[in-house]
Amino acid sequence: KEQYVGWGAGSALFEQMQWLRGPANLLMDIASDCEEVYALADLLLEKRILPMIEIAVEAGADVVGFTDDWGTQKQLLINPKSWRKLYKPRYQKMFDLVHQGGALAWMHSDGMTMDIIPDWIEIGLNVLNPQFSCMDMVTIQKICDGKLCIAGDIDRQWTLPSGTPDQVREYIRKVTKVFGSPQGGFIYQLGLEDTPIENAEAAFETIYQARSLS
Repeated sequence: KEQYVGWGAGSALFEQMQWLRGPANLLMDIASDCEEVYALADLLLEKRILPMIEIAVEAGADVVGFTDDWGTQKQLLINPKSWRKLYKPRYQKMFDLVHQGGALAWMHSDGMTMDIIPDWIEIGLNVLNPQFSCMDMVTIQKICDGKLCIAGDIDRQWTLPSGTPDQVREYIRKVTKVFGSPQGGFIYQLGLEDTPIENAEAAFETIYQARSLS
């Protein structure tokens, strides 16, 4: 525990519902607000996800991680009102169980999720791993300052795989300037798929320098 964080899997409610129904069918279910979509969500929650959280916290997890990609590059995949009615109370149950076990709740969600970040804060999310490349970082910081820790995606969509080492350094310095305060709470996170080795080296060097100055 002095050197490592114990990580537990909390699963993905929205994505598992897509696997079972198919993405198009599920989106139609949500849009029509049918009773069956609530029943499916509760079945997954009670029979699979909550038991997984219980196993994680009983094993001593410090963090329980969840992942649901909620956004396109421009907006949520569903109406925010539908998200709040169907998914928000079920995430609340997940996060409450995590906290009861003495752990922190961590959520990864790609896409434009700005509309629901305040909702995640309200129901007790501790760490959010968002996709910076389709959202304004300054706006995220203002919403989350002192309320929610950000695990920053160092733009694995464009800058890391396609930029120059100097562009990588500039991007990391920008992220650090926006989020790097004790009140904001920030964790550097790198996805290095398809990243040239010189860009990876530039990223780690810049992060090390930024941490040394803090």
